[in-house]
Amino acid sequence: MGRTELQSRILKEMKRLGWSHAEFVKEYDKHHKYKSGLTESSLKKQLSRNTTRPELLNSYLDFIYNHSASLAGDMANPPNYSEQHFNEAFNKKMESISKQITDDMENDL
Repeated sequence: MGRTELQSRILKEMKRLGWSHAEFVKEYDKHHKYKSGLTESSLKKQLSRNTTRPELLNSYLDFIYNHSASLAGDMANPPNYSEQHFNEAFNKKMESISKQITDDMENDL
């Protein structure tokens, strides 16, 4: 999943949980034993900039999917297979299918 898709997925999952950026930061800090230093402002920037590291975005998604609010609902952490394992045509077709499924699910909500 590319950076833009990760950013979009995080925002969609936050919306599904009913979390604002501030609530995400509060939950994120509660989850960690140390003060993360994450602020509402920095989170907004990370979710909109094209320079945010995908590893950081993946860690936010992992946090969301492992949070008790997600586990209590119908959310699941989909496996992430490296695009390097498949050819480009396969990756593009799977991305298209995934987007269509997501769109269909969102239209049903």
